[in-house]
Amino acid sequence: MPFKHKSGILHFRRVVPEDWRGGVGKREWKLSLDMASRTEAEKLILPHLTESNQIIDDIRSGTYRRYSGYDLEHIAIICDFLITGQSSSFRV
Repeated sequence: MPFKHKSGILHFRRVVPEDWRGGVGKREWKLSLDMASRTEAEKLILPHLTESNQIIDDIRSGTYRRYSGYDLEHIAIICDFLITGQSSSFRV
């Protein structure tokens, strides 16, 4: 169910179980859905539930990896090169 912020905007909110917080790196997942319509917000929540379920399953199976900013920058450089065929302007 969407969580209604005091601003009236609905959010996706899911508590991370305490024993998994070290792997996830946070106490909860929380994301603004940028809308006040509960009907539309419920549709937007499904991908976030699916993603958080996958992360929990990966933690349970030992296959979850939290990427650092450094890792993500390198992934961006590689993707940019694969898409454009040119050296990236990204700097690590």
